[in-house]
Amino acid sequence: MRRTMTTTALVFALILSALPAYAHNSNGPGVSYPAPSGCASGALCVYDGHQFLGNKFQFFGTNNSWGAWAINNNDESAYNNGTSGLDVRVYDLTSYSGQLQYCLRKGRGYKFLDSTLGADHDDDGSSNIWGNYC
Repeated sequence: MRRTMTTTALVFALILSALPAYAHNSNGPGVSYPAPSGCASGALCVYDGHQFLGNKFQFFGTNNSWGAWAINNNDESAYNNGTSGLDVRVYDLTSYSGQLQYCLRKGRGYKFLDSTLGADHDDDGSSNIWGNYC
C-alpha cells in the first residue's frame, strides 16, 4: 500500500512538472517568451492567429478603442514588448471597461489565449491600457 502511494505521488509530481507555466507564475501574468519576430520595441503586439502568427497589430500607448482595426474582438495571441516596464491590460469593451481579458507583464505573452485563459478570453479584446496593474 505504501509503495503504491509513493509511486502515485511520484507520477503526479512528474505530470505537474511537465505542464507549462501558464497564466500566473512567480514572475506574474503571462508566459515569458522572446519577443516575436517583427514585434516592435515598445509595443503591445496582438495577433489574429495563435503562436504570434497571422495578422499583427501593434499598439503603442493606451488605446481606448480597437474599433478601427480588424483585431477588434479577434485577438488569439498577444505579447507585451513594452520598454517602460509597465504592464498592459486588455479589456473586452472600449474605454478599458467590461471584463478584463488579460494582463501582461513586460516580456510576457500568451500564444493561445483560448486554451491558456479560457474560451471567453480570446476574440474579445477591444481596448488596452498601460500601468502597474498585473
